[in-house]
Amino acid sequence: MDTPVISDMPAITLFGVSFWGNPFDIGQEWTEENAIGRLWKRFLALQATLPREALSPDAESFEVHVMAPQDAERGLREVFVGRRIVRGHVYPVEFCVKVIPASSCARVTLRGREIRDGWDWLYGTWLPASGFRDRSWMVQVYDARFKGVAPGEIESSVIEAIIPVVPK
Repeated sequence: MDTPVISDMPAITLFGVSFWGNPFDIGQEWTEENAIGRLWKRFLALQATLPREALSPDAESFEVHVMAPQDAERGLREVFVGRRIVRGHVYPVEFCVKVIPASSCARVTLRGREIRDGWDWLYGTWLPASGFRDRSWMVQVYDARFKGVAPGEIESSVIEAIIPVVPK
């Protein structure tokens, strides 16, 4: 796995949909059957109703996890999935807006099995030894390199992981 690179990330404003709870109460990690998979299906269906000019041309999609310290032990979190807003476009009420603040971040590319298995190394090994601590939220960036979560698809996929950090 690549070593994360610390860099500044500008603020990003997204439109999308969200979920709050334990996303794995109803399915395993990295499947379409858990709450995150269902959230993506909901977002993609709603996104398909938008006019083309409402979609940013970069085709990146974002999955944001917000984990309040008091909820982390129970696995509770907010999960938001969406895309960058297009300035001047008014989105239907079914969508919400999330502003990701500018932040110093650890950014790393996850490939194949690292997408499923790399999180333990990132949070359990790299982060404690890095001189930084996380800020209780993180972002996954998906583009055309992500093929899906089904067997055979995730092994040929690539995503970007962004973990906001502050010095210890």
